[in-house]
Amino acid sequence: MGWRFFSGPYYTLDFGAAQLSRDGARVCGDHFELVREGSGRACAVLSDGMGSGSRAAVDAVMTTGLLRKLLQAGFCFEAALDLLNSALLVKSEDESLSTVDIASLDLYSGEVEFLKAGAAPSYVLRGRGVARVESMSLPAGILQGISFEKSSMTLREGDAAILVSDGAVLAGDSWLAEAIRERAALPAQEMARELAGAAKARAEGLHDDDITVLVCRLKKGA
Repeated sequence: MGWRFFSGPYYTLDFGAAQLSRDGARVCGDHFELVREGSGRACAVLSDGMGSGSRAAVDAVMTTGLLRKLLQAGFCFEAALDLLNSALLVKSEDESLSTVDIASLDLYSGEVEFLKAGAAPSYVLRGRGVARVESMSLPAGILQGISFEKSSMTLREGDAAILVSDGAVLAGDSWLAEAIRERAALPAQEMARELAGAAKARAEGLHDDDITVLVCRLKKGA
């Protein structure tokens, strides 16, 4: 019996996450999952439940948890969203809405695909430049037949995809590109923590909301 050799992924993922609850509450209405697949792909999944507190948290946890299980079971993104949307529509008589924000990274090629359903803008750090990825799509749980708005680009070593919830851009996001550039050399966890703190400071005095920042940085594989 002959041997078969497979090359490993060219990149590894440096992942960081930071969350700040509205008004210092114990429960955050945002939730995230990092889904790693054996095929050399990693998916950061972020959901912002409608409102804040425990009710929003239930919807966000349900959204990310169900998507994780479906993606790990081999469902494509569109089929997973259809099932999630149906589950939210029948969950209760009360309206249940959740944004869905996914960054799917191919650790062989460096390609990142963004899939958004009602989500806040995302940001891509490439070298010293920062690109903005936005969407006009609807969140899950509002109508039948919603779909992801998609975009993709290729990253290189040291580049990063940054996902944020609505609370992070409550005061607008004109400041955020420069804030990301200033922290370009930081490890992913430190960058996420500092960006979340800066967003909280910017929103001071405004209607408060939960803040989540996810940073997915590509590093050279071992």
